[in-house]
Amino acid sequence: MSNQDRLDFIRNYYANQEKVKVEVLPSISKTTKGNVVHKFNGKRAGYEFKHGVAYVDAKDVHLFRNSLPYMVIHDKKEGNE
Repeated sequence: MSNQDRLDFIRNYYANQEKVKVEVLPSISKTTKGNVVHKFNGKRAGYEFKHGVAYVDAKDVHLFRNSLPYMVIHDKKEGNE
């Protein structure tokens, strides 16, 4: 690992410390051939969700708590990391 790779890793690590993981639970459809799992891909409240997960700035968490209650918020303060 070069010195630049190490610096990039450290910058990314501390940049993600101010983010909170918000998750949309997958929906499961039961078919005759088995279960089909659908994970959400799209935008909500200005954040891009990929495979049902987005990392949201800590200052914007209130947007999800109030208007989108079906989302799971992995808040570091609650110990659900």
